[in-house]
Amino acid sequence: MPADNNATFSLSTCVQLLAQNRGDDLSTILLEVLDRVGDMNIYERSADTSYFADVFIQTLTFCFCQPSFQPGPQAAARFVNHNGTIANFAVVSRFGTTDIALGILLKQQNALAKILTLYSPLSSFKLDSKTFFDADPVLASRWWFAYLDARWIVSAEVLGRIRDHFAHMDERLTVMGTNYNSPYFLVTYADLEREAAVKERINQLVRK
Repeated sequence: MPADNNATFSLSTCVQLLAQNRGDDLSTILLEVLDRVGDMNIYERSADTSYFADVFIQTLTFCFCQPSFQPGPQAAARFVNHNGTIANFAVVSRFGTTDIALGILLKQQNALAKILTLYSPLSSFKLDSKTFFDADPVLASRWWFAYLDARWIVSAEVLGRIRDHFAHMDERLTVMGTNYNSPYFLVTYADLEREAAVKERINQLVRK
């Protein structure tokens, strides 16, 4: 973990911004950290990296679980894009997953963007993706692709969740950004039975 991360991020600062209802400033700080750690090699762990992951995941999930923290549309889209970054970073931390926060958010109103940010193949929850598309097909499309980030620590359970994800390509799905490459190649490894159908669907979406 780059040493300068600690110079620009602290739990106390984030909690203070949360208390002051400065959600935009809080989003900026959290997203700046996520932008920097997005390319981190999760297999190269160190004591410093693990400690920073502990503090960051604790802070992020605490802030997300506060109903008063509602990221604006642009910040929400960026958080969802970091679905894989957060899941990978949680693996490095003592938390392992974001399940505790996700369980809390599932009981709250107006939490869709935060749920989509934290709901990854590493989660033990099984949620109906149709409800996401019913609520916000654009944000749900962004999540559908972000969920399939190819950097996962793979297990049989994770592969099963990925196959189930490929089995549910909502008719309202659209390509969001450039993150369609990971699922395009991941389906070859994870779900040979659906490979042709998934790639054809993604090709159709890209051509639109």
